[in-house]
Amino acid sequence: FYTESFANGRRSMDALPSILLGVPLYRGQSIAVSRYQSNQWIGLGHFLSDAGYHTSFFHGAVKGTMYFDAIAALAGIEDFYPLERFPEELRREAFDGHWGLFDEEVLQYAVRQVGTFREPWFATMFTISTHHPYRLPPKYADSLPKGSREIHASVAYTDLAVRRFFEVARTQPWFENTLFVITGDHTPPMRSPRYDTPLGRYMVPTLLYHPGGQLPTLDASRVVQHVDLFPTILDYAGVQPTRIPRFGHSLFSDAP
Repeated sequence: FYTESFANGRRSMDALPSILLGVPLYRGQSIAVSRYQSNQWIGLGHFLSDAGYHTSFFHGAVKGTMYFDAIAALAGIEDFYPLERFPEELRREAFDGHWGLFDEEVLQYAVRQVGTFREPWFATMFTISTHHPYRLPPKYADSLPKGSREIHASVAYTDLAVRRFFEVARTQPWFENTLFVITGDHTPPMRSPRYDTPLGRYMVPTLLYHPGGQLPTLDASRVVQHVDLFPTILDYAGVQPTRIPRFGHSLFSDAP
């Protein structure tokens, strides 16, 4: 778990190009809505597909939301799962009335679906329940801690959803061989003195987890940013192309 970890933007559509394309926010504009959106990009999906990986992206919102489908396509992700591709029963029973499907249902569907893909595979799962208006499933409305701000109960809900994701994941045959990367796309408005600063407004958690223990010793105090995840994932997968964005550095490398 990296304690000094930073997003390269302030919106969801800023985070995905940083992570999947290795390119940070440029002049305050995400690639997805910039004049460069029609350029030819080489992303994680392209490199991993060339190495034999099946690539997918799960996002329980309507296709087109926040340009995620376009960003995934730019990055070479071959199998995109928007709201429309989830089972009809889930779409009917787990819709939050605003953004899309609640986190628990999205993660439960995704954790089982990846097991049907050919191995090796690379999957991205984007949760949405911690976005405004912070809707909660009625069955958890009275049982989750409320906290001191409107967002806190939804964070507790996403924590529950991730915990249940791992309860299922650890029963799967691929679990021990999988590198999990967990991060936040961006921060919400904060009142804490530590985070309500020009630097603090970009601080997000980043966690690397390998159940099989196949991680080298890493420096948890190292300064980490979203664009570092692009070369980190390629490095761990043993994919070493000669042409990749040079904004980030693999966390498995000793280079500064």
